[in-house]
Amino acid sequence: MIMIIITNMDNPKDGIKMYNKKKAGNIIDKTSKRDIVRNKKTYKRGINEMKKEKIGERNTAQRETILQEIRKMRTHPTAMEVYLEVRKKIPNISLGTVYRNLEIMSKKGLIRKLTGEYSNRYDGMVENHFHFICKKCNKIYDIPDKNNEDINKIIKEQIIKMKEKTKDKYEIDEYELIFYGFCDRCK
Repeated sequence: MIMIIITNMDNPKDGIKMYNKKKAGNIIDKTSKRDIVRNKKTYKRGINEMKKEKIGERNTAQRETILQEIRKMRTHPTAMEVYLEVRKKIPNISLGTVYRNLEIMSKKGLIRKLTGEYSNRYDGMVENHFHFICKKCNKIYDIPDKNNEDINKIIKEQIIKMKEKTKDKYEIDEYELIFYGFCDRCK
């Protein structure tokens, strides 16, 4: 009978030691069966976590399709709207798969996640740009690029002034600017 004992929980694969019960009697006698079972469960949990990390790194056909659809849409869709569009190309995709991939892609910086009052929305344009949200219909619009340059210049100047006043207490590496009002249809 072969028993597995994990000796290094930081890296379970490196820390696995297999002992033959007949040859390694001393080691097995010192380790209770409960400890071995607990170590096996911990090992399996560690392997599952490593698999999840690797899954997040893979670029699947489903993820690529989701990304393409988001980049086509200029409406800042919800996960459900993305799901409905992607289903036209991949009929058997689940809503859970879409949610999971949207989270992975937003964490990797492939898309932007816009946290809203009622639901999250997603933006395929990751370049620095600003948004306008209608207070009535909650629709999100991109502010034209020609305005962004002037606004960015003013904000950067204000960040420098703030940094001087606070004596480098804060370090700002990114910011988001959202304008609120009423769109043409809701005026």
